[in-house]
Amino acid sequence: MKIIFLDIDGVLNTTDTIRLPEVFVEQNGIRIGFNLLNKFAIENLNRVTDRSGAKIVISSSWRVLCNTPERFKILCQHLKNEGVTGEIIGRTPTSGEYAEALGQPEGYGSGPGQIYFGYCRGKEIQMWLDQNPGVSKFVIVDDSSDMDHLMDKLVRTIFELGITNLDADRMLNQLLD
Repeated sequence: MKIIFLDIDGVLNTTDTIRLPEVFVEQNGIRIGFNLLNKFAIENLNRVTDRSGAKIVISSSWRVLCNTPERFKILCQHLKNEGVTGEIIGRTPTSGEYAEALGQPEGYGSGPGQIYFGYCRGKEIQMWLDQNPGVSKFVIVDDSSDMDHLMDKLVRTIFELGITNLDADRMLNQLLD
């Protein structure tokens, strides 16, 4: 199985879209506001998923707000509403979940499902990989570089642009190599 670990801010949500009014998605009495997303970046993501067959795992900080199954389903619906065609199969653990798995004492961070300082996204991605055997290839697309030992898997975007044609080509190189 091929996986794209997907950040959202600086990847699909760019300078052009972050200033736009939120759109709200509601399901089962839960209503969440989201930013509109950059259509060009989404087209590039779709090109990668279409050509590679890769599945998407959300590694964005947006997963912290959407850390229950109901809320995560709403996030996935928003991404589909915005045009993402690839199959979204899950999310990486939050830093709080990572700390809990390491047996950190209660009160170490800011609470279950919250961001704990000192843990990088690369370690959260590694935890997901450890819990999900069968990944043959993966790429991380993010505008940040906190990937620890997984830096060679990172396609780093520029916040203002999101996923460009060149970024999509680099993602495909990693997934199809």
